[in-house]
Amino acid sequence: MTLVSVTSEDVKRIAGFLECSSDEVIQRYTSMDLEVTGGRILRQVDGACIFLRENRCTIYEARPKPCRDFPHTEIRERSLGGRMASQCLRASICPIVYNTLERYKRLVGYRPRRDSRRSRPAGPDATRSSQQE
Repeated sequence: MTLVSVTSEDVKRIAGFLECSSDEVIQRYTSMDLEVTGGRILRQVDGACIFLRENRCTIYEARPKPCRDFPHTEIRERSLGGRMASQCLRASICPIVYNTLERYKRLVGYRPRRDSRRSRPAGPDATRSSQQE
Protein backbone atom coordinates (compact mmCIF):
# COMPACT_ATOMS: atom_id res chain seq x y z
CA MET A 1 0.00 0.00 0.00
CA THR A 2 1.42 3.36 -1.05
CA LEU A 3 0.17 6.49 0.69
CA VAL A 4 -0.09 9.58 -1.47
CA SER A 5 0.23 12.96 0.24
CA VAL A 6 -1.80 15.80 -1.21
CA THR A 7 -1.24 19.53 -0.91
CA SER A 8 -3.88 22.24 -1.08
CA GLU A 9 -2.78 22.82 -4.71
CA ASP A 10 -3.32 19.13 -5.48
CA VAL A 11 -6.78 19.29 -3.90
CA LYS A 12 -7.69 22.36 -5.99
CA ARG A 13 -6.51 20.67 -9.19
CA ILE A 14 -8.48 17.49 -8.39
CA ALA A 15 -11.56 19.55 -7.50
CA GLY A 16 -11.38 21.38 -10.82
CA PHE A 17 -11.02 18.11 -12.68
CA LEU A 18 -13.95 16.51 -10.82
CA GLU A 19 -15.98 19.72 -11.04
CA CYS A 20 -16.61 19.93 -7.30
CA SER A 21 -15.37 22.01 -4.37
CA SER A 22 -12.05 21.55 -2.62
CA ASP A 23 -13.98 20.84 0.59
CA GLU A 24 -15.82 18.01 -1.14
CA VAL A 25 -12.54 16.50 -2.37
CA ILE A 26 -11.12 16.68 1.15
CA GLN A 27 -14.21 15.06 2.69
CA ARG A 28 -14.79 12.34 0.09
CA TYR A 29 -11.32 11.42 -1.14
CA THR A 30 -8.75 12.20 1.57
CA SER A 31 -8.00 11.35 5.15
CA MET A 32 -5.71 12.81 7.79
CA ASP A 33 -2.03 12.02 7.47
CA LEU A 34 -1.13 10.63 10.87
CA GLU A 35 2.57 11.31 10.28
CA VAL A 36 2.30 14.96 9.18
CA THR A 37 0.46 17.51 11.29
CA GLY A 38 -2.27 19.03 9.17
CA GLY A 39 -1.38 16.82 6.22
CA ARG A 40 -3.83 14.94 4.02
CA ILE A 41 -3.44 11.70 2.06
CA LEU A 42 -5.61 10.13 -0.61
CA ARG A 43 -7.92 7.46 0.79
CA GLN A 44 -7.30 3.81 0.08
CA VAL A 45 -9.92 1.34 -1.11
CA ASP A 46 -8.95 -2.33 -0.87
CA GLY A 47 -5.30 -1.33 -0.43
CA ALA A 48 -5.19 0.93 -3.51
CA CYS A 49 -5.66 4.61 -4.22
CA ILE A 50 -9.31 5.65 -4.29
CA PHE A 51 -8.80 6.95 -7.84
CA LEU A 52 -7.33 3.73 -9.24
CA ARG A 53 -9.78 1.73 -11.41
CA GLU A 54 -8.79 -1.29 -13.49
CA ASN A 55 -5.13 -0.42 -12.97
CA ARG A 56 -5.61 3.12 -14.34
CA CYS A 57 -5.68 6.51 -12.65
CA THR A 58 -9.11 8.08 -13.11
CA ILE A 59 -7.76 11.59 -12.37
CA TYR A 60 -4.55 11.22 -14.37
CA GLU A 61 -4.67 14.76 -15.80
CA ALA A 62 -5.06 16.18 -12.26
CA ARG A 63 -3.03 13.64 -10.27
CA PRO A 64 -1.14 14.88 -7.19
CA LYS A 65 2.53 15.86 -7.41
CA PRO A 66 3.87 12.61 -5.86
CA CYS A 67 2.07 10.67 -8.62
CA ARG A 68 3.28 13.06 -11.34
CA ASP A 69 6.85 12.69 -10.11
CA PHE A 70 6.70 8.91 -9.64
CA PRO A 71 8.79 6.83 -10.21
CA HIS A 72 11.29 9.58 -9.31
CA THR A 73 13.77 8.87 -12.08
CA GLU A 74 15.09 12.30 -12.88
CA ILE A 75 18.44 12.05 -14.63
CA ARG A 76 20.15 14.32 -12.12
CA GLU A 77 18.75 12.48 -9.14
CA ARG A 78 21.26 10.26 -7.36
CA SER A 79 19.11 7.60 -5.83
CA LEU A 80 18.21 3.98 -6.28
CA GLY A 81 15.04 5.22 -7.96
CA GLY A 82 17.12 6.30 -10.93
CA ARG A 83 18.26 2.76 -11.71
CA MET A 84 16.49 0.39 -14.09
CA ALA A 85 16.48 -2.56 -11.67
CA SER A 86 14.66 -0.40 -9.16
CA GLN A 87 12.06 0.49 -11.78
CA CYS A 88 11.34 -3.18 -12.44
CA LEU A 89 10.57 -3.65 -8.76
CA ARG A 90 8.12 -0.74 -8.92
CA ALA A 91 6.09 -2.42 -11.67
CA SER A 92 4.09 -4.30 -9.05
CA ILE A 93 2.83 -1.07 -7.47
CA CYS A 94 2.69 1.41 -10.33
CA PRO A 95 0.51 0.73 -13.36
CA ILE A 96 2.42 3.29 -15.42
CA VAL A 97 5.74 1.50 -14.84
CA TYR A 98 4.12 -1.90 -15.44
CA ASN A 99 2.46 -0.87 -18.70
CA THR A 100 5.63 0.83 -19.94
CA LEU A 101 7.73 -2.28 -19.26
CA GLU A 102 5.16 -4.50 -20.99
CA ARG A 103 5.15 -2.25 -24.08
CA TYR A 104 8.94 -2.23 -24.13
CA LYS A 105 9.04 -6.02 -23.96
CA ARG A 106 6.68 -6.24 -26.97
CA LEU A 107 8.69 -3.61 -28.84
CA VAL A 108 11.99 -5.47 -28.48
CA GLY A 109 10.44 -8.92 -28.99
CA TYR A 110 11.20 -10.12 -25.49
CA ARG A 111 10.52 -13.80 -24.83
CA PRO A 112 11.20 -15.50 -21.50
CA ARG A 113 14.29 -17.69 -21.69
CA ARG A 114 13.77 -21.38 -21.09
CA ASP A 115 16.39 -22.40 -18.59
CA SER A 116 16.94 -26.14 -18.50
CA ARG A 117 18.71 -25.80 -15.15
CA ARG A 118 15.44 -24.82 -13.50
CA SER A 119 13.88 -28.22 -14.19
CA ARG A 120 16.65 -30.09 -12.38
CA PRO A 121 16.43 -30.62 -8.63
CA ALA A 122 18.74 -28.45 -6.57
CA GLY A 123 21.39 -29.61 -4.13
CA PRO A 124 24.59 -31.67 -4.17
CA ASP A 125 22.81 -34.98 -4.85
CA ALA A 126 21.22 -33.51 -7.96
CA THR A 127 24.62 -32.48 -9.30
CA ARG A 128 26.02 -35.98 -8.83
CA SER A 129 23.02 -37.65 -10.44
CA SER A 130 23.12 -35.33 -13.46
CA GLN A 131 26.86 -36.01 -13.91
CA GLN A 132 26.24 -39.77 -13.88
CA GLU A 133 23.67 -39.51 -16.72
